[in-house]
This record gives sequence, C-alpha cells and structure tokens, in this order.
Amino acid sequence: MPAKKKLRPKSLRKKDGARRPRASRTDAARHPLDAIFRPRSIAVIGASRRKQTIGREILHNLVDFEFNGPCYPINPTSPVVNSIRAYRKLADVPGPVDLAVIVVPSAGVLKVVDECGRKGVKGIVVITAGFKEVGE
Repeated sequence: MPAKKKLRPKSLRKKDGARRPRASRTDAARHPLDAIFRPRSIAVIGASRRKQTIGREILHNLVDFEFNGPCYPINPTSPVVNSIRAYRKLADVPGPVDLAVIVVPSAGVLKVVDECGRKGVKGIVVITAGFKEVGE
C-alpha cells in the first residue's frame, strides 16, 4: 500500500500542487505586540553608570543575555554606559527603536513618553515609583 502524501493547506499550494513560499514578516505584517515581546532594538532611557541602579542592571542584562539587536542607552550626562555609546536624548539615536524601557523618576515619565511618540517608538515599558502606588 503506497504511503499517503501529506498535502499542505490549499492556501499554501499553487494550482499545480506546488508549495507557495511563505511571506516573510515585514514591518506591515508584524503583530503590534512584537515591539514589546520581540523587539528588534531597545532604548534604555535612564541607563546609568552607577552600579546597583535599575537602569544599569537592565542594560547590563540585555548585553549579558545577548540581545541580538542594537541597545541604545540614553543618559543626558554620560557619553558611555556599560561600554556602550550613550545618547543624550532619544531623538539623537540614529536608528529606529522598537521598545523603550523608561527608568526615570515619575516626574519625568510623561516628557519621555512624548519623546518616544515623536521618535516613533512602538512599545514602552515604564519602571519607576511615585505614581501613588505607595499611598501618598
């Protein structure tokens, strides 16, 4: 008895039965949450040179765990953070940014979110304190 031939779904086959190549995921085909869960580039806004700060630890972990895209530390006073060139503001970053990790005091978060919108950042993670979560 001959083995049954598995056929691809009709949407993946041409009329002659040959398999149609799948389209690659371009910007238009990316899921909106890919910017957060599968970012191609990350900016850490509030990255610091001081050890034991959350901004430095986040950047260090991205490098240490081999994130494959570009990481852009944003620090208005330091030209280098964790041996990576730092930028004074998000607008100075040369390439596109999929995800911004915001690690600044709560008073500066809205200004940074506005900068992210102007830059075209698609995903934002805010790590800060002072938004009434402590009951003040």
